[in-house]
Amino acid sequence: MSFVYSKSDDQFWMSKETKRENINDNLERQIPSLVNERAASVEPEKLIPGTAHEYYPDYIIIYKIQKLPKHRNQTIILEPLKIKPNQHFLYHGVCTPNIIPAFILDARPHSGTINNEFSFDIIVHQILTLLLNIPEGMVPFLYMVGDSITIKTLSGREWADTVKGHICIEDNTKSGPPLHAEDIIQGPITSNNSSVYHCCNPIQSEKLQVVARTFNGMDALASCLYAIIYLC
Repeated sequence: MSFVYSKSDDQFWMSKETKRENINDNLERQIPSLVNERAASVEPEKLIPGTAHEYYPDYIIIYKIQKLPKHRNQTIILEPLKIKPNQHFLYHGVCTPNIIPAFILDARPHSGTINNEFSFDIIVHQILTLLLNIPEGMVPFLYMVGDSITIKTLSGREWADTVKGHICIEDNTKSGPPLHAEDIIQGPITSNNSSVYHCCNPIQSEKLQVVARTFNGMDALASCLYAIIYLC
């Protein structure tokens, strides 16, 4: 019996540790050189070859930090921000740092995910409840939320119809989601997302999501951008 050796075999049998190292190396190369472990206040334009969207603040905080193992206290990631008790944060995650320039140039990204529960637009989450679920390489955009942003809270039948309508939006045999006039809406995330598509009723989890559905809502969130954290 003979064996054929190829470079692809090397990749196939690559250890998890080696794969993780390669992923981290790629992430490091995508992170701008001015970003380091120390939190710094910078102009958004420093991160892109151009002019930032007009609604972003003049300065935001940036830093990078190592993603912690799941059993560790994930809130350590936020320590460089020195968060005060009266500050409340939401996050919007992107999979790789090289998406950030497009986000800063135009704060109106469109999600390609089909089964979003509220909409296809900017989705942000409560930072301390969902921080544990941020995958490696995600970049949380932190928005300092003030009283100036009006948010509609979905509950009961309205929440269920919105969730089912958006998850099943490509199925013409099912009812579409109700229309909401508000720029920003919020409500619980389901605990059974994949089952809803198969006609199960949505079940609320304890986790919250906030969705900017219109340009006005997206501009409002852009004006509240507080920090970008690069997880590596």
